[in-house]
Amino acid sequence: ELERFLADEQRNYDERIIREKQLEIQQREEERIDRIRSTKTRQIDALMSQAEELVGEQRLDEAIQVLEQVLAIDPQNE
Repeated sequence: ELERFLADEQRNYDERIIREKQLEIQQREEERIDRIRSTKTRQIDALMSQAEELVGEQRLDEAIQVLEQVLAIDPQNE
């Protein structure tokens, strides 16, 4: 009976450690995705500002090239 108790306790411990590791991995992945999303947003904002400046300067071909970069980063950008 002691062996079964120890085996159960070890299994419970192992399962808890696994759950903790899975949660840690999930949190790291969510943080990584948030960093990617944030970087992408900053890049798009900078490019959109650049495109607006180029349009204001009547440098339309260059503005189009910059907007194409935006679409390469985020094809769904509206």
